[in-house]
Amino acid sequence: MIYLAIDDKTKESKAMLEFLALQKYTHIYKEPNTVTKKAIAEARAGKANKVDSLKNLFKELHD
Repeated sequence: MIYLAIDDKTKESKAMLEFLALQKYTHIYKEPNTVTKKAIAEARAGKANKVDSLKNLFKELHD
């Protein structure tokens, strides 16, 4: 699955969204799901884990 963020303020992006909406293989979500909203709120509240490198991120994820 691929997720895209499309700015819907321009004429071109509105045309792209209309095109995608007509395709049988696409699903357009206009806002994040509940899990994503919770993660965003936690990050904004400073509860996100901070790492100094990609290597350390993967290390933390696997531990």
